[in-house]
Amino acid sequence: MRNRLKVLRAERNWSQSDLGERVGVSRQAVTAIETGKYDPSLPLAFKLARLFGQPVEEIFPGNGKQTRQDEELRQLRREVERLRQERDFLKKAATYFARLDPE
Repeated sequence: MRNRLKVLRAERNWSQSDLGERVGVSRQAVTAIETGKYDPSLPLAFKLARLFGQPVEEIFPGNGKQTRQDEELRQLRREVERLRQERDFLKKAATYFARLDPE
């Protein structure tokens, strides 16, 4: 089953163990759910929804369609990459100009 657990967990800087402890399952269970090898029980799915403050269907869309959050995450990743490239360019430019005008 497709889900957003890994993204939601990463947004909070939680490890798989951290998430497992919060909902009462093992790290291995979290891994299996995140990778789609295991579908959570309804009670566990509702615990996760409550923990993340989102409806179950936002965490487990299950229909193969992109969620709004998936698209927002992709846009943010593109923006971060663009900013990294800009930062690298500015560092190179600063180094170049520092060599031209040593103070």
